[in-house]
Amino acid sequence: MMKFELADKQLEQRESKQQKVMAMAELEQKAQEEIVALKQQYEQAMVASVSAGKGITDEVEALGTKVEEAEKVLKRRQQERQVYSALRNPDDITAEEIVREWNEVFAPHIKQTQMEPILKRLLRAKKEIIDATLAYTALNDAFEFEKRRVIGIAGDGVRYKLNSIDFHLRSDVEKHFVTDTDLYFLGRGEMPKSFQHVQPKEYEETGGNA
Repeated sequence: MMKFELADKQLEQRESKQQKVMAMAELEQKAQEEIVALKQQYEQAMVASVSAGKGITDEVEALGTKVEEAEKVLKRRQQERQVYSALRNPDDITAEEIVREWNEVFAPHIKQTQMEPILKRLLRAKKEIIDATLAYTALNDAFEFEKRRVIGIAGDGVRYKLNSIDFHLRSDVEKHFVTDTDLYFLGRGEMPKSFQHVQPKEYEETGGNA
């Protein structure tokens, strides 16, 4: 399977950082929840103390101090997360490094080790198609030449009785030659319909023809 490993390493770095950011966000949420709880306690203690005519007692002041401390903790948590989120680690893989590794290492390697052999196969296949097409045309020309010679000897009475060997049906042409429709399906990465039902025995050479 083809895999550009540097991109996966970049993804690992991003996910690792995101996990740390989420952990910081959880601490921030807990700090926020603690403030809400402390404020409720503070307000309840304040109301109870004032209602009892005691004013602001040491207990109320202590709760107020806890609220202030909790707010400082929350602010610190928020700052930590913001700074870490914007922080760039010197070891972080950059977009420039991705492009350079892809263009200078990965793509040349794939082209040399995998694409070049395929291109040679395409050229061999193209040459085989050209040679076979020229051979088909030359054989038909020679056959028709001989057919005309025979007609010249035997007379016009045999002209329409002598069979030919070339294709008469469009389906035969589409089966044996590469058509625009075939190229359309190949361009989509699909097997051309004209070749889907061709059996190996139809194109494999027999022992006598090898």
